Amino acid sequence: MDYETIILQSEEGAATIALNRPEKLNAMNEKLADELEAAILTLHTEDQKEGLKAFFEKREPKFKGE
Repeated sequence: MDYETIILQSEEGAATIALNRPEKLNAMNEKLADELEAAILTLHTEDQKEGLKAFFEKREPKFKGE
């Protein structure tokens, strides 16, 4: 899927999502929220999902090696 408001990179079991709305200082809007949700759903491992959840919840991730 092509995204307009985020950049998704995934390699070697790690995923990175970067916000890409510099003209709006990466402010959240409906499109950005929808694309974040779609990107999270494309992640393949529980550890990738846990990493993102921990980031949004501002806590340390609890990786299980999956």
